[in-house]
Amino acid sequence: IHEILEKEHQIHIGYSTLTALVRELGIGNPESERSYQVADKPGDEFQHDTSPYSVLINEHKVKVQGSSLYFRFSKVRDLKFYPSFTKFHLKCVLYEALTRLEYVPKTCIVDNTNLVVHHGTGSNAVFHQDMNALATQYGFKWKAHEIRHSDRKAGVEKSLHFVETNFFPGRSFSSLEDLNAQAREWCKDVAKRPHSKTKLIPQELFETEKPYLAPVEGVSRPYQIHKRDIDQYGYISFAGNNFWAPKGHEGQVD
Repeated sequence: IHEILEKEHQIHIGYSTLTALVRELGIGNPESERSYQVADKPGDEFQHDTSPYSVLINEHKVKVQGSSLYFRFSKVRDLKFYPSFTKFHLKCVLYEALTRLEYVPKTCIVDNTNLVVHHGTGSNAVFHQDMNALATQYGFKWKAHEIRHSDRKAGVEKSLHFVETNFFPGRSFSSLEDLNAQAREWCKDVAKRPHSKTKLIPQELFETEKPYLAPVEGVSRPYQIHKRDIDQYGYISFAGNNFWAPKGHEGQVD
């Protein structure tokens, strides 16, 4: 609503004033719930979670997985959608978001997802060796919240709910690429707005948090290794296509 008023009707109204008017009209007023309180410390943690969405893309309902990365102190966020979500996609999310932001907090809070957790839960969680190596490369550590303590990552949970109530309404998408392009612009716009509770602007708060964060430098792009056999004509098959292997390559190639 705020974006439409400004961009389409040239009506400039404070975001807090608009939300106050919406509350007075009784629009979208969910019951408040108690939650576990954790102090927001600069440079302390960020959170990641995924959520399924059914999105209208090019006039067709499409199921996508929304990936949300959220800095707890400054409230900056990253949002991207995928047809499905695997461990490799998580590695891509971290690479794209953290290299763009250029800084990372000390700890990443996740639920007990098997993409990160090998076995165990909460404080007893043992993480996959490659995910530990990935975290070391960026300079953070994984932490899984305890069972039934999902409010431990309430910031990213609210962020995913915020996507449903603030990003999707009033928007249309022609493709998955268009959906992600609009999501990136929306994240930039949200970072310039005062936070509803603190009244602080995430983009400005992120600048004050930087001295407490670890710089992201020299990290390598994530990639997957695929092994293929070379046939008698010198070709390999990959993703429905044939590729010629130069002379000197025999048997199996990566």
